[in-house]
Amino acid sequence: MTKSQADVPWITLGTHRYRAEGDIVHMVYEGPLSVQQAETMFEFLGDVNAKKGDIGILVDCRGTVFPSPALRRYYVEHFRNRKPVGVSVLYGASTMIRIATNMVIRMSELISGAKIRFAMADDEASARALLATLRANKS
Repeated sequence: MTKSQADVPWITLGTHRYRAEGDIVHMVYEGPLSVQQAETMFEFLGDVNAKKGDIGILVDCRGTVFPSPALRRYYVEHFRNRKPVGVSVLYGASTMIRIATNMVIRMSELISGAKIRFAMADDEASARALLATLRANKS
């Protein structure tokens, strides 16, 4: 992390936090995420994307729990009705979170017909490197 990233304050949302580090949005999930919290985070992503263009999204999933049925439905509906922004790299996710994420992403792609650019990494350093590669390749 660069000094400029360390200087950017976190926005808290319940037990979660997020911030814009230039054209990268970094999100940290701790515990369950509600539909209302997901809506707030997607609104923030849309605002940053509108200002910065094709954003990168880093998601720290070390504290994530399995999403509720309501949250899974919300994600599918969200991607059905909106074009995905940027490319996301999730890191620190357990096997169950990886499975749930892949399931929701694939369902969303099938329903919406849109490609959702995302990948998974083990840790933050690997996630940042992978995000830079994916953004450079526009894959």
